[in-house]
Amino acid sequence: MKKSAMRTKYSNDVANQCLWEKKQRIQLAPNAFAVLRHLIHHSGILVTKDELLDIVWPDTEVCDTVLKFQISELRRILKDDAPCPRFIETVHCRGYRLIGEFACEESITSSDQTGQNEPFTQYTEHAVGIPFHMYSAPS
Repeated sequence: MKKSAMRTKYSNDVANQCLWEKKQRIQLAPNAFAVLRHLIHHSGILVTKDELLDIVWPDTEVCDTVLKFQISELRRILKDDAPCPRFIETVHCRGYRLIGEFACEESITSSDQTGQNEPFTQYTEHAVGIPFHMYSAPS
């Protein structure tokens, strides 16, 4: 398979507030996880900056720069590119939209014989919101 046709798969582990890339656990800062979680709940829909600021930092006065930093961190972790996004699209002066191909699944963390946690996936017919697996679109 050509590298350009490969897709990246991430699992969202709500219980442990992290992502998985194959068997690799990816830790997220709490606010980055909260931003991603809200974007997942509104996949494909514009989420305004104000909405994200109100949800992730309720009753706290923060500026757009804080949100931009969290989006930047998520893009770095997801190996995403702002000019040519696979996951997080910027809607100029308005907010962000989670884009790409998504497969909703129910993800449960289990321990294998070595004691390492890894995601165990049980497919559900009508999974809602999160947890889920997200795939990057082939480039």
